[in-house]
Amino acid sequence: MIQVLVSQMAAHIEGPQIREHVLYRIRHPDQGSKFAAIVAPILKYDDETILRTLSRAGYDGMVFIGDLVREIVGDVFFEPQNDRLELHLFACEVRRECRFHGIGTRIVEAFLAHAWDHGFRIVRLSAGNDKEQFMLRVLEKAVRGELDLQGFRVEHDGGEGLGWARLIPVTAKATA
Repeated sequence: MIQVLVSQMAAHIEGPQIREHVLYRIRHPDQGSKFAAIVAPILKYDDETILRTLSRAGYDGMVFIGDLVREIVGDVFFEPQNDRLELHLFACEVRRECRFHGIGTRIVEAFLAHAWDHGFRIVRLSAGNDKEQFMLRVLEKAVRGELDLQGFRVEHDGGEGLGWARLIPVTAKATA
């Protein structure tokens, strides 16, 4: 699986496909979500203005492309919070026909590695407003210790049915 950081999509050969996907996701946020409220006032602008505005606010994401089919199989979107000390995964999606193959788990692990590599020491994982079932399964794996947390550990989970977990670093990330 190929991963492309949204903020670097222009330099990637799949850039136009990724851009179209990202703009679709921006223009179709979960109804009632915090992100929907944030983007509502800027949706009237052109694509470049929307992307630039969100980038300046710190929003970014990763899009994942299948190795063989060269189509987007999933994504994750995140934003820094609390003076950029915390990174919040607020949206994650895997194409329906690609689910139950561990792709969601791999996407979250890649996000956690990105968070660690960029110095974030508090990470919040959320299943989103719609409580995506696959994301709830990934969160359950994290809480049970069945997910490679890339140097983090679960400090607090949102409790049964709440759909979120807060992760903090272990003393040092193991290197392979």
